[in-house]
Amino acid sequence: MERRSKIIPAILAKSENEFRDKLRVIEDVAPLVHIDVMDDTFVRNTTWADPLVVEKMKTPARFEVHLMVEEPFREAILWGKLTGVQRTIVHVEATRQLRELLHTIHATGKEAGLAVNPGTP
Repeated sequence: MERRSKIIPAILAKSENEFRDKLRVIEDVAPLVHIDVMDDTFVRNTTWADPLVVEKMKTPARFEVHLMVEEPFREAILWGKLTGVQRTIVHVEATRQLRELLHTIHATGKEAGLAVNPGTP
C-alpha cells in the first residue's frame, strides 16, 4: 500500500490582493490551506489575515489557522465562527489556560492543534 503525505500549503501575503492571487493558484489542488495569524505582539506581523474578508471569499479550499497571538481566546472564537476554517492551531506559550483554550476551540466545532516554540522546554 502506497503512503501519501498530506501537504498543507501556507499562504503568506502582504495584502488581501496578494492573498487572493495565491489562493487562486492552489485552491483547486490543495483542499486545506494554512493561514498564519500574527498580532505584532506575540510575534512580528509579516502577513495579511482578515477573518471577515476570508469568510466572504468564494473558494473550495478549507483553512487551518495558526494563531501566533497574545490573545488566543479572542482570536480562536473569531476565526472559529468561519465556516471555511477546519482547524485552529495555538501556541502553548500563549496562555496558562491551555485546557480551556482547547475546549474553546472544540466548542466552535474546529479541530485543535498545538504549536511549541523551539526555545520552550
